Amino acid sequence: MPGLSYQALGALLILLPGFLTVELVRALSTRPQRTEFEKVIQAFIYSFLAYVLFSAIGGKFPIAVRLESSGTEQHYFIEPQISSLLGLLLVAIFLGLIIGVALHFDFPISLLRNRGWTQRTSQVSVWNDCFRSFGGYVQVELADGRNIIGWLKFFSDAPEESSLFLEDAAWLRSDGAHFPIAGSGILLTKDSGIKHVLFLNAVQDQPVLSYNP
Repeated sequence: MPGLSYQALGALLILLPGFLTVELVRALSTRPQRTEFEKVIQAFIYSFLAYVLFSAIGGKFPIAVRLESSGTEQHYFIEPQISSLLGLLLVAIFLGLIIGVALHFDFPISLLRNRGWTQRTSQVSVWNDCFRSFGGYVQVELADGRNIIGWLKFFSDAPEESSLFLEDAAWLRSDGAHFPIAGSGILLTKDSGIKHVLFLNAVQDQPVLSYNP
């Protein structure tokens, strides 16, 4: 049993760089929900990449396992190499930053898509694709028939949440009259019942009243 415990601890230490990279990637980009098993597989992949990169720059494996036999018993001892662990930590952070930023800007999938090799994007939904690709001034129709226009500042990652925050916002009447909203803006949550979102052409650096549909 002690041997198995040391082996489990060693496996966990080996996977830690991958888990760190996974969390950084999720913090910097919108990723789909994954099961615990899928997270472990992803951590294995990122750990492998981290160790390959770490070895390429001359790093040594940060964990040594020493086996001592005493009669019929065997004892395992894990000896971490602090300097190597710190180096591996930096590599995992670097890897997470690079992958996270690349996925946020849809790279390199955008290059493949431009060449017609795929139609996929790095985003998790059409909702996310649209708001990251267009943005600017939008006109939102709510379930009760009301319309509001404003500058898209924030938006939820998933369409199930369907929340938007609009700056420079105003209610829009059917005859085209505007009723500006005082303050910083308005938060539209999924309880508002967002029905349609129109992306408008606006005059740069002008208030919402100057937009051109």
